[in-house]
Amino acid sequence: MKILLVILSLIFLPLFTIAQETYTIDGETLKLNEDVKGEITLLWNIIDGKYHFFIKSDVNTKELKNTKIDNKYQEEYKATLGSFTYYLVDYYNVNLTLPSLREFFNNYNKKVDPNYIVEEPKSKLETNLLLHGGITNHPFVVNPENASNPIFGVEVEFYSKTKLPNHALFFGISHALSSNKLDFSKTQLDLGYRYRFINKENFNIYTNLIVGSYSYSKEFTIYEEDETIIEDEISGGSLDAPFSIGIGADIKLSEFSFLTLSYQEIFAIFLKNKDNFPTHFNIGYKINL
Repeated sequence: MKILLVILSLIFLPLFTIAQETYTIDGETLKLNEDVKGEITLLWNIIDGKYHFFIKSDVNTKELKNTKIDNKYQEEYKATLGSFTYYLVDYYNVNLTLPSLREFFNNYNKKVDPNYIVEEPKSKLETNLLLHGGITNHPFVVNPENASNPIFGVEVEFYSKTKLPNHALFFGISHALSSNKLDFSKTQLDLGYRYRFINKENFNIYTNLIVGSYSYSKEFTIYEEDETIIEDEISGGSLDAPFSIGIGADIKLSEFSFLTLSYQEIFAIFLKNKDNFPTHFNIGYKINL
């Protein structure tokens, strides 16, 4: 998996780059991303799993803080924004998020500098890791009793928050166990595309499309021949382009983690359902890497 991450990073690195420099703020040395540059510059990075934002002028650099006391956010960052910008633009309705801060910084820079040009946000490749488990009745496999077997897996997702934030690519590996009712097991590698048609700060809902997959399956059959009970094992691998469709949702738990729910293999364009209603449900835990 680490080798896969390195290869993909090398492939996508030229497309997703962002300037990062070292700053010393209040005696602490930090590597920060430069997002908006002008009379005031927006700096940020993820530190200890949380987003930290900073405002920089020609003479000073300060963190934008929003501490929580007695379950109430103090919103100190608003006063900081106001003092740095001499209260020339609205700071009271600014949220401590990258899009909202970016808009505020651009508005102020345009107001004080008629030659200021709003640049397209630079993009960075983001990576998520998902661990999941659930059940599946293998809707594209002959399953006379419509039995459901346990399945578990790992997925790595790649996307950009600033360019095409609703789109993502993912690579996954899963393994379905066999059971007494359905003596069929399968290990599968997937390449897929994800589209978030609802993408909010605290949750998102998306469709999955499995574009290509390699699976290795093993099935046992028992039959009688000449009054002899024979147990036969059928195994092998196959490379497919199933174009199977699923849906899912991520629910935010913290700054860097999500609860994931999904319903997979609802139907496929190039695979035929074996007359069982699809039952492939997963629940998982996703983290930002």
